[in-house]
Amino acid sequence: MRTLSSVLCIGLLLSAQARAQQCEYPIADLTKCKARTARAGHTATVSNPPCGPEGSPVMGVLAPQGYAGASFKPACSDHDICYETCNAVKASCDAAFNKKMKASCLSSFPVPASGEDEEWGRRGSCSSLANLYTRLVSGSTTGQNAYDAAQKKACECCECGTLGFLLVNEPSATVKLMGCFGDAQGKVSIGGTELAVQSWASDTIVCNLPSTGPGSNGDVIVEIPSTTGAPKKTNVRQLTEWKIPLHYQLANAYAHTSWTFEGTGSLRFRADVAPTVPMDGGVPVFPIRGLSPTTESALPVAASGSFPVGATCTQVLTGSGTFPTTPPMPATLVLGSMMKIDTSAHTGSLGLAFGATAAAFPFKANYVGTNCPPSGEQTIACAFGLLEGPGNFPSPLGDGMSIGPIPAFAIAFDPQFKLLKKMHTDATTGGTLTVEWTADVVPISPPK
Repeated sequence: MRTLSSVLCIGLLLSAQARAQQCEYPIADLTKCKARTARAGHTATVSNPPCGPEGSPVMGVLAPQGYAGASFKPACSDHDICYETCNAVKASCDAAFNKKMKASCLSSFPVPASGEDEEWGRRGSCSSLANLYTRLVSGSTTGQNAYDAAQKKACECCECGTLGFLLVNEPSATVKLMGCFGDAQGKVSIGGTELAVQSWASDTIVCNLPSTGPGSNGDVIVEIPSTTGAPKKTNVRQLTEWKIPLHYQLANAYAHTSWTFEGTGSLRFRADVAPTVPMDGGVPVFPIRGLSPTTESALPVAASGSFPVGATCTQVLTGSGTFPTTPPMPATLVLGSMMKIDTSAHTGSLGLAFGATAAAFPFKANYVGTNCPPSGEQTIACAFGLLEGPGNFPSPLGDGMSIGPIPAFAIAFDPQFKLLKKMHTDATTGGTLTVEWTADVVPISPPK
């Protein structure tokens, strides 16, 4: 008897470049293997008969395959398969084994809806036998040996030294590396610049990430200490960067001819957009990445123009301000922005929204001249409107969360992840809105 319910085993995603790693099979010592990997093409086997360690006697007799009319064979078969599923958790296999046997007892000797319970005795004896079988596999050396032997059939031990993928956290100025690195701390470099390591675990590394300059983009590589000589270097992945020269204009704002909000800023985004493959091989995975802008990304906007209000009075719009994507706290002006990239379709979206309290907007309208309305200075807000509609964006942290909705429009990339030029216009946003970058944005350090 070996395994039941294959516990959820989240396979570490590794890059296609990392498939040439050396693997040990059969595994000599499971306790020393830090990167147990499912053998490609392996199929678990079931004992015959299913209940009992490979059909051998239990306490001098051949193990019963159930109790009276309750069959334990399905539970025993699942238990065998679970033990022989690479990285399955033994305790979970044993718990599922017990649950399925007791379900068979209850199904064969059900509790009546009413009246005398004539099956309580057989149901109790059946459950007792299920508990005995569970103790034999969960609390004995024989059970542990069976699990270890099954894992050695199902797994191979692959040497650590693989970089799977990167997750960028712009607000905290960190990058998380996922892969197989071993427990001994080594070095991490981006673009040839060594990064400061915040934490190091066998499958996760967190490093400080410069916002700009050396170490902010480029080839990413991990050096892992070796007891036999020079440090082992992982495969290389790329931290890719896009710098978007975003131009914004809202002309004839709020039906005031010649009132204009306008500015050109810079939005920078970084991500690992290369495909990954499961550690045990298989079809490449093309992730959908969510990207936050770098902390210094911002859009400056200036307001100008005058609008006649009668023959001798004009309403004049003035003011300027910079909308940062990561404002100091307490925030006054902010540019909310996110990017999404579908790395398979080479499409995505860009979300944009101005944020501020009404009084914080730096744009003011004042009357100049004679015979003007009595109202004084007014605060006027710039806006993006809904763009092409509200959009939701995957969290850059890879935690399955979603950010949004944010007004957004579609974007597109070429096969080398060049961001294609874009012009969005809209005459229904209280004026004529134009949001654009007029040339393709060539990425820095695209995937190789």
